[in-house]
Amino acid sequence: MAPQSGYEDYQSARPMFYIGQHDSARTECLADHQYRQVLNQGFIFATAPITNEHFRKRVEDLKERFIADIKARDFTAAERANPSFSSPTIPTLTDEDTSLFPGAYITSVVGYCSPWIDLYSADPLVASLSRQVLNIEVAYASFCGVRSIIIPGPRADTNEKLVAQYARAIQEALRVASRMTLVVQVPMYREPGLEEESDTLSGPSAYASSEPGSEEIDIYSAWDTWHTIRTLCEYDQRLSAAVRVPKRLPEIELQTRWFAEPVYSLTLGASVFQQNRAGFPSLSKTHQTMINMFMRLKSAPWLLLSDVGPTPEDLAAVAAGSSAPQTPSSPSHKSTADFPSLAEAASSTGQPSAADKKRKSTSNAYFSYLKHLEREQEPYSETETSTLTNFQDWLQSPLQPLADNLESATYEVFEGDPVKYDQYEKAITAAMADWKALNRPSSALPRPGRAAAADGARTIPELVVTVAGAGRGPLVTRVIRASKATGVPIQLWALEKNQNAYVYLARMNKMVWNNKVHLIKTDMREWEGPVAEGHEDTKTITKVDILVSELLGSFADNELSPECIDGIQRHIARPHGISIPQSYTAHLSPISYPKVYTDLSGRVATDDMAFETPWVVHLFAIDLVSQKVPGHARFQQAWEFVHPVRLPFVEDWEAKYDRKKLQTGGGGAMNLSAGLNEHNARHCHLKFVCRPRGVIHGLAGYFESVLYQPAVKSDGSAAAPENTPEPIEISTRPDQIDRKSKDMISWFPIFFPLKKPMYFPQDAEIEVSMWRQTDDTKVWYEWAVEIFVWTGPNSRVKVSASELHSSRRLACLMRWPGPSLLARPPPPLHARCSQSLRHTLRSLAPSPTAFAPLSRLSSTSTLSSSRRLYSNMAPPTDTRPIVISGPSGVGKGTLINKLFNKYPETFCLSVSHTTRNPRAGENNGEHYHFVPMAEFEDLIAKDGFVEHAQFSGNRYGTSKQTIADQTASGRVVVLDIEMMGVQQIQEQRARGGNWQARYVFVAPPSTEILEQRLRGRGTETEASVQKRLAQALKEIEYSKTPGVHDIIIVNDDLDKAFKELEDFIYKPAQGQ
Repeated sequence: MAPQSGYEDYQSARPMFYIGQHDSARTECLADHQYRQVLNQGFIFATAPITNEHFRKRVEDLKERFIADIKARDFTAAERANPSFSSPTIPTLTDEDTSLFPGAYITSVVGYCSPWIDLYSADPLVASLSRQVLNIEVAYASFCGVRSIIIPGPRADTNEKLVAQYARAIQEALRVASRMTLVVQVPMYREPGLEEESDTLSGPSAYASSEPGSEEIDIYSAWDTWHTIRTLCEYDQRLSAAVRVPKRLPEIELQTRWFAEPVYSLTLGASVFQQNRAGFPSLSKTHQTMINMFMRLKSAPWLLLSDVGPTPEDLAAVAAGSSAPQTPSSPSHKSTADFPSLAEAASSTGQPSAADKKRKSTSNAYFSYLKHLEREQEPYSETETSTLTNFQDWLQSPLQPLADNLESATYEVFEGDPVKYDQYEKAITAAMADWKALNRPSSALPRPGRAAAADGARTIPELVVTVAGAGRGPLVTRVIRASKATGVPIQLWALEKNQNAYVYLARMNKMVWNNKVHLIKTDMREWEGPVAEGHEDTKTITKVDILVSELLGSFADNELSPECIDGIQRHIARPHGISIPQSYTAHLSPISYPKVYTDLSGRVATDDMAFETPWVVHLFAIDLVSQKVPGHARFQQAWEFVHPVRLPFVEDWEAKYDRKKLQTGGGGAMNLSAGLNEHNARHCHLKFVCRPRGVIHGLAGYFESVLYQPAVKSDGSAAAPENTPEPIEISTRPDQIDRKSKDMISWFPIFFPLKKPMYFPQDAEIEVSMWRQTDDTKVWYEWAVEIFVWTGPNSRVKVSASELHSSRRLACLMRWPGPSLLARPPPPLHARCSQSLRHTLRSLAPSPTAFAPLSRLSSTSTLSSSRRLYSNMAPPTDTRPIVISGPSGVGKGTLINKLFNKYPETFCLSVSHTTRNPRAGENNGEHYHFVPMAEFEDLIAKDGFVEHAQFSGNRYGTSKQTIADQTASGRVVVLDIEMMGVQQIQEQRARGGNWQARYVFVAPPSTEILEQRLRGRGTETEASVQKRLAQALKEIEYSKTPGVHDIIIVNDDLDKAFKELEDFIYKPAQGQ
């Protein structure tokens, strides 16, 4: 069997397009065979009207009768205006009012609310009837098993009262259907001349433009309307937007505004497309760029093709064997295909006939074009692996970095970023080259009986280099490489407080570094300094010439790098000693981040600090709301730290008393502390300019670091002050990372949320105040935001202000277990990875082979995108059970075992019920639930099984309650069941069953290969092989039934098949 179309190799390297079909003229649901035809064309879903014209007529008749009754009763104007004057109530649905019923294809259906209702109407009667229709349709669709429903949005944006009225109706509908996603259809902007037709209860001309000749439009009005709706609905997680793509795209600022929103689908109508020279539909380059941008999202929106077919007539023609819908005047077509493919278009010659042009406008041409765009997307880069994509907009809880000793796997994660370590190696190499060229003094004392290295006519003394917080030794390796590259001899010290990492370092020292590294198991703050080599007997303490550390966090200093370096910098030689990094700066920018604000809103009930926690997060679906204008950058520096720094009061105390100063309270510093860490407190006040109006949900934090500023040019000569070489830097700022440290992935940005979203008008100024606070025992952040607008040349007013947010309750502790000694900086923060990608992501790049000879360690390395490890990351966002089926011998058991071995704490097999007796070694509740026949049959009568079967006189079944209990325990349940079980589940769904799961079918690459595998077992008789092959053909044929399986994985290559299974499992549920 050839690989299924739709599962080609390119899909593992590019985002997939999920394409749906909508027909606004459709008033009845498609029949099952019509849905099958639509899905067979490649569509993932189709919309379905919830009610039909019969129901509309009932509602309109009710409205007319009510109006006539009012007129007949001769009510006065005052009586009609009485608020207690009630509207009529719509009776419940009848079977004549709808053609939507639970069925086999219900999971491939997106409901579409009646477009003739008008929740935005100024007429109270129309608004009331529309609200009732919405509630009736939402409730019924939910009963049928529809997961999502699209609701036509307001047809205008001019009346704030009516927008609020609309939003109130949506909020009520969310309560009616507590498990359904409601999708409000809105335009990207109100495109002139392409307004929606409005044949509603309000009348066909209710929203005709009052100024048809006006050229000026407000492109943000539709977004304003959406913002009001979701705000009044309190950022409900089940509320999304279906954005109608315009023929002419707006400016990029509005596109990125929608990019940050929870967009369920992008609606593409026929007017958006243009014909190419071959007569086929195509999209402009700007439209292609916009779609490709959205497709990079973890929860990418679906693409909804609207009013481009196939119509019911088209489907009927196809079913009748016609190649295209025929009309009395259209000639028959020579092609046997349903619709022309791109391949046919490419091979055709000559001018298309009128009939060909008619065919080219059918739905398959639009669908084929979008699939063509899917294949033409830029492949995922090495920094866009599925693992990194899964981290988009996922909040990582901050940890106490001083309380944790990391495991080897976590060290491996941040060792997997070659960019960072390449930059560190460049900095170390440049520092050693400068030292050598400028003939700086060394802190190393001459070793008895050993001469210094020679360089021509002069000798080069050894440099004392210390790696503080060595972890598993990646920086140690880079220091040794730099020493060899520059010819500068070194005395190398490596400090590590993690006793387990220390064992690994000892092994590295013996097997890789030839015992040339002095390993010290200590907290860097407790280290007494390097002992001069050759003077161990006298314990002569010397100084450090180059101190290398990697203590930076997502906001540079948020993991206490300043405090850490404070504790060891007393060992740096003065005045020529070097710290790598030399300095680092923190940067801020206000952002709109509705998806994460929605996430945080859902956490508040169990985490009252959710909005006062600085979260580390892979910022992706964001809108940078400020603009770069003269005097005000988009990303602005909050503060800076420079190392080493002189601390005269500490140095003077230690020099006078030869001991460290005890920490005592009673001072006037923060929290009445002694103020010994006040030099590490910071404050900033920043001003950002925002041209278009919008909303902010918090502050994005980034950092930059100068690892080293070379003083010598590449030719070895000293550089003049005006001709200083470029510094060696790393950066996470979006506008600088490509220039300074392209493809670096070690750090995600930090996000400082706001408790309440802050709306700002056009041409506003956002002012941010932030403090880095300390009380000698801990460090925390405080932040506040104010918004101003100018009212005149010299006057402005404050339009809003946030409260002061503080992370003090979650502060980073400077103290560690033990006596309360001096204001000592905390231990080395190897736990910085706990607040970044390194906390959870496993080796995206190969780290140096642990015990390979040093000469074999390459100085460069590349990211490996072939390993997609999720074992330390968040569990799948879609926790529905996973049903895996496939023919015997296809390898599904091997795939399941790989899944369980890799994620032992995430997945579990379902524990089945059986009526047979336990065998030796089998435990009840572990291997099976052993139950008597009467109890088993009682569960069948109560519909308690997902599937069940009889074998050799015994009953076996998978209990719904067992699966529910396993899911509630935090596991994702995997079911390995046969085709008969899958058929049972589908039959239950067709009868209205609502058990939810995800379905995977594992297929062989061909029946020939499957036969080879079966015979290769050596345990099958010829009759058994033939029986299994016959059954396999049935299962493969059944797998082609649309709507049965969510994915078909062709197991041609085990690793590739497992990766496909991984990617599918960790793909977020639509709407999340």
